[in-house]
Amino acid sequence: MNKPRYSRRAAAALILSPDPLGGALVGAAAELAGFRAEFTHPKEQLRTALSRLKPSHILIDCDDPTSQDETALGPALMTGARLFFFGTAAKTDALRVVAERYRVSIIVFPGDIDRLQEILTRRPSPIRELSPR
Repeated sequence: MNKPRYSRRAAAALILSPDPLGGALVGAAAELAGFRAEFTHPKEQLRTALSRLKPSHILIDCDDPTSQDETALGPALMTGARLFFFGTAAKTDALRVVAERYRVSIIVFPGDIDRLQEILTRRPSPIRELSPR
């Protein structure tokens, strides 16, 4: 059984999803991994939420418009937060090019749910991998 690790002082994980139930489930999994799940307020702009929450991790549903909005991904990266796309294998595959360009990690559900804590807490390599051209 997973022991709850939630703390109000834990690092914030901002979840962006057009599906409230799916977003809440990802938020619950993030809390089990030791993060404080946070969401944007209704009609709140992403930049405002980034400033308000100062998240260390941003989990973006592949169905969320932000996942393909380069004007949103750039500022999110500039905060120093780690970005993740989440969704089914087919949906995450469709975003691989964007993920590689912005160094966004991918979480495939349901397969990665057991490894979520490891995925979120694993340190990224300090050396950017060179992609073949």
